[in-house]
Amino acid sequence: MVDAGFEGFRRFDELRLHRPPSAPGVYMVIRDHTRSPGFASTNSAGRHRDFTEPVERLAEAWVDDCQVLYVGLARSGKRGDGLHRRLKQFRRTGAGRADNHSGGVSVFQLADADELRVCWRVSADPSDEGVVAEEHALIEGFVRGIGGGKRPFANRRD
Repeated sequence: MVDAGFEGFRRFDELRLHRPPSAPGVYMVIRDHTRSPGFASTNSAGRHRDFTEPVERLAEAWVDDCQVLYVGLARSGKRGDGLHRRLKQFRRTGAGRADNHSGGVSVFQLADADELRVCWRVSADPSDEGVVAEEHALIEGFVRGIGGGKRPFANRRD
């Protein structure tokens, strides 16, 4: 992933000290290993909203032998604070302090959620369309490659 221009590789609790860039871009939630996961019966994400999924559904979405769990995007936003803002929302939602990042929250129902890392890449095309296209390309590449036809674990469509 470093070869693909990703940087950061920080745990969620480290994002406060190691601020991601404010530019638009894409990000991934990854594990440092490929062991089979344990699933918690409840999800720590959400302040007022319960993001808990049935363990059976999580197990069905799991992609064996894979480190990439979620691919997300961060547009520039009204304040022009792109990746920094979006990852702050993700971190706060996962810690149970907010509800403003509903995508990918299944990662917080993993037994090793506190060990997960986030990496990011500033988009070459910072337009909303460019960032969306980059995220879609990463997900489709995953599906065609290591995913064996499946999307990353937490990139599910309901």
